[in-house]
Amino acid sequence: MNDIIILFVTYGGNNFGAGHIIRDLNLAKLLKSEAVIHYFANDLSSVKEIFQNYGVTTLLQGELSKLLLSIKPDIMIYDRPYSLGKIEPINPLTKTKIVALDYFYYDDPRVQIAINIKNHYFNSSSNIKISQIYDGNKYAIIRDEIIFYRDIRRIKNKVQNILITFGGEDVNNNTSKAINFLNTITHTQFNIKIIKSFMGNRNFNHIRTNTGHHYTIINSAIEIGALMNWADLAFCGAGTTMMELLSIGCPTVVIPQSEDELNFSYEIAEAGAIVLYNYSKGTYKMDAKIINLINDYFLRQDISDKGKKLFDGKGKKRIKDIILR
Repeated sequence: MNDIIILFVTYGGNNFGAGHIIRDLNLAKLLKSEAVIHYFANDLSSVKEIFQNYGVTTLLQGELSKLLLSIKPDIMIYDRPYSLGKIEPINPLTKTKIVALDYFYYDDPRVQIAINIKNHYFNSSSNIKISQIYDGNKYAIIRDEIIFYRDIRRIKNKVQNILITFGGEDVNNNTSKAINFLNTITHTQFNIKIIKSFMGNRNFNHIRTNTGHHYTIINSAIEIGALMNWADLAFCGAGTTMMELLSIGCPTVVIPQSEDELNFSYEIAEAGAIVLYNYSKGTYKMDAKIINLINDYFLRQDISDKGKKLFDGKGKKRIKDIILR
């Protein structure tokens, strides 16, 4: 039996989607040969459904401080959205080491290690207490099923298949923005698949009328790798899904869903790895950039290569090495 006990503290909800949960489950899959894994998450039916689909039947709930004293984990991996605030108060007697993912409360002395894709707000922090802080795209957690397609995927001469996936509740209705743009293209017909999130209740059945494209609605896709490989082009936000699409080499149009996503996607766009659909720059200019991407095979190949370079699919292994070091 493994001696190490690891507790994942994660979260999913309508405004945040399933990204944190799914990446934690995939990191846990890599760690389970080295440790006993427990999961602590919020009580939401859609959250439970995600865990069940990954074969996890026991989901811990209650007060985190009491739970730490009860199961006495050696390591707690904390991965909850920044907007939910700091880790809740915990008993100072606990000897659990805390590793936090995308955690920007640098003044929290309870955390030994923070591993972030980008160190937001770091320059404005004057009281840094976390002893080890890691930063960079190389720590992106990419699912194995997506990495499987990384080396066999090829860019086709013509765009035929388009994937739209915004996760969560899609509070900005970016799915409809992508649909409305694509419906302005009438000289060719696309096969368009829209992935509805575990969290979302929005109905897109109305799109099937008055359009020359063929739309398919897919509910709550867990095995998304094959869909990303199928797509010649994708529309998404600037979160986990974007990093997975770039890792597989899919040319991607990003419509940010928050200020943090906008800031992150600016950097990726400057590296030439995505087309950023930024409404503040003017819709006409943005439309022209996407049409150019659709029509230019060499541009799509270049964007694909740059995306794969930024996100090499080895993030899980790097994080595992840090955690177990």
